[in-house]
Amino acid sequence: LRTFYLIKVVNISLRLTRAGICSKTPMSRPVYLLVFNSPLFPAHWAMYIPSQCSGKLINVRGDPGLGFWHEFERNYDPNCTRDKKTLLHLCDVKDKHLLDVPGDGNPSIDTNAVDDIERVALCLNPPPKTLRSLDTPTVSGKITIQNCQTWMYQLVEALVEANIMPVVALEVLDGAPRN
Repeated sequence: LRTFYLIKVVNISLRLTRAGICSKTPMSRPVYLLVFNSPLFPAHWAMYIPSQCSGKLINVRGDPGLGFWHEFERNYDPNCTRDKKTLLHLCDVKDKHLLDVPGDGNPSIDTNAVDDIERVALCLNPPPKTLRSLDTPTVSGKITIQNCQTWMYQLVEALVEANIMPVVALEVLDGAPRN
């Protein structure tokens, strides 16, 4: 009788877990900081979210002399580039905040938000032009140069505030390579 009861409890737990009613941990996926290292310039930081076949890169592109713009790179495979890079695990994010858009399977770039992380990313302005040329009229005061690293900090802070990412993700950024 005791064995029968134990088997019955295990079977009920399995059915509830499969139905999503009694799962101990919600389904989640890893999110990474992909750092494109550079010996001379600040490293490019992007958020990489792998999927079954490839993944997506959420980032801003540009430079402090021209300004930056948003990019969602879909069907991105980090192994397809020879650039020196570092992959750091930021955290795990619940599935409900992520959506994959494979399209035809080929790499593509757009700015159409399809999930919570992308929507938060688009709410943050990309860094403006912060470097001035020599022929720009002089403006007094200290210049704070902004780049993709500045924006990634803002994005992760906003995701922590929205309860999409845990605070530990900010600690990962603190230790990430700057070059």
